[in-house]
Amino acid sequence: MRAEQLAAELSRYTVHIQKGNLLPRADAQFRYYPYRVGFYEDIHWDALFTLTVPLFDWGTIGDIREAQVLTRQSHLRARELDDTVVAQIKKAYIAYEAALDETHAYHKAVQKAEASVSLQSEDFRLGLVTYADVLESQRRWLSTLRHRNEAQLATFLEWTTLHIVAGVLP
Repeated sequence: MRAEQLAAELSRYTVHIQKGNLLPRADAQFRYYPYRVGFYEDIHWDALFTLTVPLFDWGTIGDIREAQVLTRQSHLRARELDDTVVAQIKKAYIAYEAALDETHAYHKAVQKAEASVSLQSEDFRLGLVTYADVLESQRRWLSTLRHRNEAQLATFLEWTTLHIVAGVLP
């Protein structure tokens, strides 16, 4: 994401550089001659000043327009990437909330299944239910415990995914 923002900023500077090609340019050259012969014997240095003024340089104007288009494209890519990242964070947060809700629901179910095992055991001591009923309630309790543990693991994984997508964790 940061790379796309830097690319957009760099492309903006490219437009400025291309526009600079439309400005006049001045050059200066100086030469020193320690030893000369003939007509130039008394002249030990010379200078050349050059001024270049671009009047109609369609190639540079095309380069400027191309740089402007590339700047717009890079800004749109950066904005699209921002939107994608925000959508991924929202999706990860919703998945985390759903897993957390599932964990809480299984936690309540475990408490109720545990209470059911306790009541079934008490009813078995009183002779109201069979041993198979007690075993079935214990099987449901253990199954609910397993589902709760899986939901806790899923919650931790969704929490980790959320933090990675949000950039909190590497």
